[in-house]
Amino acid sequence: MSFNYGLSFDDLQAVKQKLDKQRYYLEKETFLTSTGQIKSLLDVSYHANLSERYFARVLNKVSTFDSYNINKNNVPVFLTMTLDGYFRDFLKGNFSRFKIKDYLSIPNNHRFGFLRDKIASKQVWDIKDLYQTINYQFFRFLRSYTLRHLKKIGLEYSYIRVAEPHKKDGVPHFHVLFYCPQAYIPDLKKEFEKFFPAPQNHKSINNFETKGFQTTIKSAVGYILKYVLKSFRNVVENKEPDYLDAWYVHYRIPRIITSHTLVPQDIYHRVALVDDDWYYISNLPIFRDVLRDFCMFTDDNRKIIVNYKHVQVFHNGLLVREIGERVYRPQKIYLHRCTFSVQKPKNFNILREYTFCFPKKIKPKRTFEIKFVYSDPPLKYVPIKKIKSYSLLEFYYNFDFDKYNPAKFGLIKRELIERGLIEYEDVDLNDYNTDFYFYDDNLVSNAT
Repeated sequence: MSFNYGLSFDDLQAVKQKLDKQRYYLEKETFLTSTGQIKSLLDVSYHANLSERYFARVLNKVSTFDSYNINKNNVPVFLTMTLDGYFRDFLKGNFSRFKIKDYLSIPNNHRFGFLRDKIASKQVWDIKDLYQTINYQFFRFLRSYTLRHLKKIGLEYSYIRVAEPHKKDGVPHFHVLFYCPQAYIPDLKKEFEKFFPAPQNHKSINNFETKGFQTTIKSAVGYILKYVLKSFRNVVENKEPDYLDAWYVHYRIPRIITSHTLVPQDIYHRVALVDDDWYYISNLPIFRDVLRDFCMFTDDNRKIIVNYKHVQVFHNGLLVREIGERVYRPQKIYLHRCTFSVQKPKNFNILREYTFCFPKKIKPKRTFEIKFVYSDPPLKYVPIKKIKSYSLLEFYYNFDFDKYNPAKFGLIKRELIERGLIEYEDVDLNDYNTDFYFYDDNLVSNAT
């Protein structure tokens, strides 16, 4: 018996067409390697629906994940998270069985969607709305008191999460392999019962375990891989996508998500050129600057430095291996993070943190809260238009490029030009990051 996971035949055909276009592009685009070989982008791709390499990477990551947590003396717990049955009615616009007591477990924000508003206006939901709801419940679970307390006292927890649809209607549920210290399992169960109220999550199996919360697992890796394998199509034999494959692509739902426990995949792929032991790399102290795509691993007398596409290995201060060339990559600009400290005139003499009020042309789509470094008395939001010229000029002439994003310098300069206080040509903000690209030569010199 075949199941359509809530998709139509047209949906399946649209997904097949989309994947065929992606495969055609990856196979068509080729490049010449340093050894003289001609390769396509598909040969080096980790595309979840097209690449043979992706599944091998997942196996490697799950296995390394398990070894890492065993070394930390964490124990596995298998969680199954489902939604209440009345959520299926939402797909038909029927909200009669909705329980008011579960109102807070439904999101109403930019990140997960304004789904409470949809209920209030009786709008029909789709599968992605149901996914965002259970995703929101998991988000709240990770920010529960017990898990926040673990981090506060220096302990770790980790998880591998797999999304799976119901065969008939495509309603999603989660399977999660969760690792935490043995002593915190009873508290973790209480948090699980609190944030996942659906009765089917709490059907009793024995005195302690339920269908949604199981601790007696013979093979933790095998248990989660059983659900991971279901979501992968056989790309080796170029098998046609079925309705299950199409469900993930059509609704843009990731098959597997993990906590930030191991070294990120993008960093690992570059470090793997000199050391492919993911477990070993994940246990090394790391310094990372995300904006500048720079990171450094240290291990006794050994250092691995990754600067964008440039990888260096030092041993006892000597450069023993080097891959790639040093390439200057423009620093990313996050306008909503452009905060800066300003020393007010003498009659105030208070160090304050301000956020720019952007012109309409470059105003971010989302608004962000302003955090103050210090204020006495309490401060209000101060847009750049209301900051006195004295303060802006002082910050402009004493700008510290080692401390602040160079784009901030451009924003202040643009405002001073508009006020007629300085005369310069206005330039694109990205040019500041190109001209003032950061590369920490001290780290390299210390290594050598």
